[in-house]
Amino acid sequence: MNQKHDAVTTAMDTPGLRLLVESAARAGDAEAQNEVLIGHLAALWQVLTPAQRLVFLNRPSTYTSLEDSVVDYDDKLLRDGHALVEAGKGLTHEPPLLDRLIYEFPALAMDAEAPGAEVVSFVSQEVARMFPEPQL
Repeated sequence: MNQKHDAVTTAMDTPGLRLLVESAARAGDAEAQNEVLIGHLAALWQVLTPAQRLVFLNRPSTYTSLEDSVVDYDDKLLRDGHALVEAGKGLTHEPPLLDRLIYEFPALAMDAEAPGAEVVSFVSQEVARMFPEPQL
């Protein structure tokens, strides 16, 4: 089996995702199906946090697909990655710990090296802040 077929099979075996694919399949011709899928993708993108978007863009299968089809993908990913990190830092609510970790150390989402000791220190401080010791 090829990679494309595996992805389609996985999509059809994933509850929820299968519904999106089926709704697009019933939309009519190929152009209408593409429009429905693009609409679903745009709606999904709106509910992902900036950190989740960055992680998705750096998944090996996504990265390879985009790298092969988008001119200067690495430069664009780096630019968009910085924009996503800044958007995450500017949220008016406190994002989940994993997101805060990615905003602080974007290399973690880009399969690059991150300073281990600094990451551990950051997580330790965040966990201590989230779960303070009870005062007796």
